[in-house]
Amino acid sequence: MTYKILLTLAFSVCFYLTSTAQQSYPEDDDFLNGNDMTVYVNSGGDMSWDLIGNPRFEVPKSSSLHTIFAGSLWIGGLDQSGSLHMAAHTYRQSGIDFWPGPKAAVYDSAYNARYGKVWKVRDDELAFHLSSWQKPNYTAPTGIETWPGNGDTLTGEPWLLAPFVDVNNNEIYEPYQGDYPAIKGTQTLYTVYSDAQFQNTETFGQSLEVDIHTMAYVYAGKAGEALDQTMFLSHKIVNRSNTPLSEVYVGQWIDFDIGSGFDDYVGCDTLRNAFFGYNSDSLDGTASYGYLEHPPAQAVTFL
Repeated sequence: MTYKILLTLAFSVCFYLTSTAQQSYPEDDDFLNGNDMTVYVNSGGDMSWDLIGNPRFEVPKSSSLHTIFAGSLWIGGLDQSGSLHMAAHTYRQSGIDFWPGPKAAVYDSAYNARYGKVWKVRDDELAFHLSSWQKPNYTAPTGIETWPGNGDTLTGEPWLLAPFVDVNNNEIYEPYQGDYPAIKGTQTLYTVYSDAQFQNTETFGQSLEVDIHTMAYVYAGKAGEALDQTMFLSHKIVNRSNTPLSEVYVGQWIDFDIGSGFDDYVGCDTLRNAFFGYNSDSLDGTASYGYLEHPPAQAVTFL
């Protein structure tokens, strides 16, 4: 059989409209594994690798085979004087541009504890929550109970953060009053990160001071269906500086490694808004690693 794997990206971009202190911060990660893929997402915006040197975009699931080594969002734009503001990650070989959490006025241990994590929610957990939240002694699943629907405005965070269904329309996330995360797909990972906390030490670009809300999600599909080997990424980008930006470009950087990364080609299909990696010959890698005689193609499509 030949594997055809698709990573689909959906960008939801909005711009609307405060100091930074050097702090160490924890980072968390979690895996999407709700279909025939196991994909790592990091709270600081990195995707599909473990920050040590190992790929984490496994497909098929439990195969120990990977099609992507690393990925992240790149964004840049010009201020009113024409100066470039930019943030981008690759392998963190020289520094870091994105850090967990939204832009704030105070970056302390409480802030790090709130945002150095990834929230995971499944649709069956939502169904359980909706049928059970009114029952005595009910405890919501962790992702639902801790969903960061609201920020701490006393420390300069935005009030409304992660999207949620607000049952009583009071703009307060209250899972034990029936509120629940507004997720996409049958399994979702959510993280919020920003380039505002420290100097951008990978690109050395001037900070954009943007918050990026990333939702990575999958749909459970039947074996052999396209959705069973598709992951979606949705990015909401909010300009929280006092600087209007123009000519803003947003891209998804991907380092393809189709099993063995030493015999790969890349290409693009402009009619499909897609780029892709594929094996240069009919045999990928060796018996110890690689897809051997069934090398896949890995596509990234902008919706």
